[in-house]
Amino acid sequence: MKIILNQGDRYILRFDRGEEVLGSLTEFCRTEQIEAASFTAIGACREAVVSFYNLHAKKYEEHEIRENLEIISLIGNVSLLDNKQLVHAHVTLGDSSLQVRGGHAKRLLVSATCEMSLQKFKGYVSRKFDEETGLNLMD
Repeated sequence: MKIILNQGDRYILRFDRGEEVLGSLTEFCRTEQIEAASFTAIGACREAVVSFYNLHAKKYEEHEIRENLEIISLIGNVSLLDNKQLVHAHVTLGDSSLQVRGGHAKRLLVSATCEMSLQKFKGYVSRKFDEETGLNLMD
């Protein structure tokens, strides 16, 4: 990952071929001590793990995709869970036949590039487990 531009609390980041976006972003946020942020990104990936949260079963249903895909939209936020940075992201992916798939982003392996805009906020946002939904909700 490369910092292309940093203007105070705003960053333009580039993830290169072979990088895993969400893991690299999490590590960047730990290094920079970012405890609250939002981000958007576009790009391309060759592997993705996307999931759907089954509220009834209270678990994620994962789908692994191994093909070249456009990252049409990657949006999310950064918060703290157990005092560690947590990246929460949703993704919309497009394939070569222009079909679209999307859901909760678990893993994105870059095929060409991924370009991200990240806005850091002052303070922090924490998450806490919610028994009713089975999710770690902002608290």
